[in-house]
Amino acid sequence: MIIDWGDNLRKWQDFTNDIESILIDVITSDSSFKKYFTYFRSLPELDGVLDVISTNPDSLNVLIFISKSNVLAIEKYILNQKVCKVLVKNESLLTEFSKRQLLSVYLENLFLVQTSESNQQLLSIIKNVLRSQQIEEKYVKTGLLNSKPIKKFVEYSISQKKEPKDIILDESLSIGLSSDTFRRIEHEYVLELIKNVDLRAKSQLPKKILQSDYFNVPIEDELLLGHKIIMAILNDREEVNIHSYWIELILKVASDPRTVKTSPKYIMWWQKLDKIYIERFIKILSHQDILLFLDAISEYARETNNIAMKRMYKSRKQLLSGLSLQGVITESRLFLPRQMKIYLNKKRPDLDLSFVADLRGGGDKCLIYLKVAGLYIIEGSHNFAFRIFRHIPRATNLMKAEIGSFHIDAFSSKIASYQVRNGYPRPISYTHDPHSRWKVRVIRVISNEVKLDTNMLYTDEEIRFGRR
Repeated sequence: MIIDWGDNLRKWQDFTNDIESILIDVITSDSSFKKYFTYFRSLPELDGVLDVISTNPDSLNVLIFISKSNVLAIEKYILNQKVCKVLVKNESLLTEFSKRQLLSVYLENLFLVQTSESNQQLLSIIKNVLRSQQIEEKYVKTGLLNSKPIKKFVEYSISQKKEPKDIILDESLSIGLSSDTFRRIEHEYVLELIKNVDLRAKSQLPKKILQSDYFNVPIEDELLLGHKIIMAILNDREEVNIHSYWIELILKVASDPRTVKTSPKYIMWWQKLDKIYIERFIKILSHQDILLFLDAISEYARETNNIAMKRMYKSRKQLLSGLSLQGVITESRLFLPRQMKIYLNKKRPDLDLSFVADLRGGGDKCLIYLKVAGLYIIEGSHNFAFRIFRHIPRATNLMKAEIGSFHIDAFSSKIASYQVRNGYPRPISYTHDPHSRWKVRVIRVISNEVKLDTNMLYTDEEIRFGRR
């Protein structure tokens, strides 16, 4: 099927080449036209072109004809200020055919137009062409006659809550749906939608972006549209509780930035972005780690009917999510028993667990590691004290993606003994109790390291009964 399609394309190309050849033969039968056509088609120096069109302004019709199918000619001549001055001055000498072609050149190359110094001069001619055809109004209202036409058209689309394609078709705008202009409009439209969407709410936009393969579209230098999409999602966003659809979109395409830095995906995506975007996404992933960890606690409490754990769940959730929402967590990693990972893979097959490590020797315990300012925190799902360390030996490699399996002793006795041997303070260890005394102590320690809104860390009940 693909081979047949390729053959059809080749036949179409041969057909269009034949048509172009016939057209050129017809128009070049006029000796003066042929002379200018041959000259302009060779893309001569600008000074020579200016001399020709100034001396023989009729030749502008030939220059426009050449430019219609030659982007280099557009960039070199049509968008040049000096050439545009000659065009404006001799507009009356342009044929109706040339005016239509010039309009087509303008609409099919809006990106080039809006970055050109000759923008306003060219616009004045285009407006006259549209006015003569009595269709200027629809181009004005859609923003296409603005100095930033693509940006304004996208803003119009969003304000009308309509896709760019629908507006083009409904208004019968002379923009081809396979043109470079339409592609750029679509790309800007997607980026603008991301900037305006509530990332915390469920949306079908991530799915649409993935299905449309926008991520792999080249745009500038070594960047792809996908880099712009990631930046738009993470740009100026301090909130960490964005919907899982957006997280899964980034993870699916670009992977977890906490994984191996030499992996092809890391090099392709994260290495080309500023560090600030990586840091923001890691905070978002840390929040997701916390939610997964809390799910594990909830699941265990429900299955074992552990009344004490059920009672303390809300309090622990408030503490961990409260820290995350305030953006103070800079590192995190989840450690789950193998059976829990298998369970999660079945329950949520789209969930990226590549950075979640296996936990051995702890039965059905789940642990989470968090870094807050200069503190290293280890919290367990059950039968595990809340631990705070001032120092963690590099040899533990808790954040090293290549190490995907840890024994539970690495989080307790091994780190504690290391600290004692090397003169570091003993780890702070608080056993969970139903009266939140452990929590008061934990918050006091963390508050000495980083500024916190402690009200976000306590439940309404704890505040009401003064347990803080």
